[in-house]
Amino acid sequence: MVDRIIPWINETSEMNNRIVIGFTAIMLMFLKGTQADAQAQDTILNARYNYFFISPLPLFDVINPALSVGYERKYSEKYAFQLEGGPILQRSMLGFMFTSLGFGTRDAWWRNRGLKVRTEFKIYPKVQPSSSFKRYFACELFMTKNSSNVTQLYVVADSTYNYDNADVVFAGDRIYDDFYVIHRNRYGANFKIGMQEFHQKKMAIDLSIGVGVVYQSSHETGRTNLNDQPYSNAAFLGVGDKILPSLTVGIKIGIKNRAD
Repeated sequence: MVDRIIPWINETSEMNNRIVIGFTAIMLMFLKGTQADAQAQDTILNARYNYFFISPLPLFDVINPALSVGYERKYSEKYAFQLEGGPILQRSMLGFMFTSLGFGTRDAWWRNRGLKVRTEFKIYPKVQPSSSFKRYFACELFMTKNSSNVTQLYVVADSTYNYDNADVVFAGDRIYDDFYVIHRNRYGANFKIGMQEFHQKKMAIDLSIGVGVVYQSSHETGRTNLNDQPYSNAAFLGVGDKILPSLTVGIKIGIKNRAD
């Protein structure tokens, strides 16, 4: 089982990186190739507006996949407020690409339920008439609550313990697969820079990147024997209270309309 899990984790991490880089490259080329009338573009970008959007990247998050939609209100030339969120999906879009690895055993591997919410305050410097996009600086607060059905290999610590349990599958004399639930609560803040552009005066693309800090509290339920230790430590399955660095990359695609 371990020789299937570790390559899968590495492959997933590499695929996530490729997706982020690919999306970013495509969007940057899209922005660079756009031509617009200078005066008309200046009027649109500096106006008050409503912005309804969807964020595609959370669909590919392996740990906390989500269907994330949002609304931004630019209520003055410089300032905007944004609210984004959605339900945690049972499986990431990437999860459907790894069914051959057997992680669907007992329908337990990474079946999620929960919620993601983000709120953001943006500052837009004034756009020059020759600019085709608008830069911004933002402060973001976020919260994630997720309960995931997972499986992990454990080593028997006490051979006299009764392991007569339907949720245990032995992979060796003292090694077994345990199926249980891990609960995570995450609260954090990011400071971001980004850019936003209109296309055909309606469609808008928003790209951003940011760093911050996150407090994570996690615990397990349903473990067979809490005294047993993992066969190999998977950091993303760790429990306890932690303060961790946060890195965020965002792509949003949506529709804008003038509010005045």
